[in-house]
Amino acid sequence: MKRHRRALITGITGQDGSLLAAFLLEKGCEVHGLVRWDAVDTTQRLKKQNDPYRNLSLHFADMTDALALARLIGEIRPAEIYNLAALSHVQVSFETPASALMTNALGTQYLLEAVRILDMAGSVRIYQASSSEMFGSIPAPQNENSAFAPCSPYAIAKLAAYWTARMYRDAYGMHVSNGILFNHESPVRGEDFVTRKITRAVAAIEAGRQDVLHGIAAILLEPIQGEGGDNHFRPELLRELRRLADAHEALLIFDEVQTGMGRTGTLFAYQQLGVTPDIMTLAKGLAGGVPIGACLAKESVASAFVPGAHASTFGGNPLACAAALAVCHVLLEGSVLDQAKRMGEYLAKGLADCKERYRAVRDVRGIGLLQGMELTIDAKTVVADCLARGVLINAAGERVLRFVPPLIITQREIDKLLETLTTIFTRRAGEEKDAHH
Repeated sequence: MKRHRRALITGITGQDGSLLAAFLLEKGCEVHGLVRWDAVDTTQRLKKQNDPYRNLSLHFADMTDALALARLIGEIRPAEIYNLAALSHVQVSFETPASALMTNALGTQYLLEAVRILDMAGSVRIYQASSSEMFGSIPAPQNENSAFAPCSPYAIAKLAAYWTARMYRDAYGMHVSNGILFNHESPVRGEDFVTRKITRAVAAIEAGRQDVLHGIAAILLEPIQGEGGDNHFRPELLRELRRLADAHEALLIFDEVQTGMGRTGTLFAYQQLGVTPDIMTLAKGLAGGVPIGACLAKESVASAFVPGAHASTFGGNPLACAAALAVCHVLLEGSVLDQAKRMGEYLAKGLADCKERYRAVRDVRGIGLLQGMELTIDAKTVVADCLARGVLINAAGERVLRFVPPLIITQREIDKLLETLTTIFTRRAGEEKDAHH
């Protein structure tokens, strides 16, 4: 009789556990799942994914009970262990920090130690589910080489489990792999997670069961997230937000502090996105570097303001207003916008060519003269290399180069930038090749 590969899944009643069980069962595996005594109702996810319960066995156990865990592993003798069990609510971990540490950190150590003392280190492969929460305050985007800066008891416990897994791999030769998981969704995602709360609310609104957005007065966003790595919203998403705002009498507010005043090749970014906001904020480029802030609104919204209802720290002083009027005059009556549009297209094409030629470039994105280049290497080292060659750029996070040149930049100056990047990426590609040899 053919023997099935045997797998043990802790946290089998969760989203990932139930989906993994279905996948392994489909592959012909014999699946065993660890279930907490108080998680019986959540086996509904398993029933949705795995009906009938063919080759699936559930066992009552707890990650914080070292003896019971060792006994269970010894009885099952799995070839694969997937440790997905966790107290996974970040906010709850602040209320119950000891439980978070016991389940997420000490529970992992109990599991690995059980494998060791049962003399199974050479016969079992273990997957440890780690979390992107371990990165904490480190700016996005993050990868395996990013630093860790956990900001919650949950994240600290997960980081302890991560290093514990590495220690057991190095010290005892165990086949242990850490997988750093970011938020991910599915139809069986728990309804107490914020993403499911949002989707449930949207579904209720669409079905007519919920008439308002729970008292939300406005939706505020940057059409292009500059500091977040030059990520821009898809036009279809912006149109849907516009529709929702209109349907529920909420305001749609765009923060165009970085994108406004010609930066994207048009006076305002929204003009290229097919969606008009009710309110828009401006600053920075509005007065060409002189501190100023402004709030623009449709007539229907502006009519609600009365003198004294809206104040601005930098708005209203004569010098700043004179500078802003001069900028508006140049942009509206001169050729600067056309120049910015042409040079933005030229810059985007040159950066895209770099992506095609160099493995160090993962992605290029942006609009006009607001461009981002996501790298597979440390962006700050490229910034330093550019500075040493007389080119000033900056980084947004660890892996994204940010290009925000003056609106009057010339093709010759862009060529200088592209030549500098080509020199740097070519040199780094050569260094990688030499290292492999």
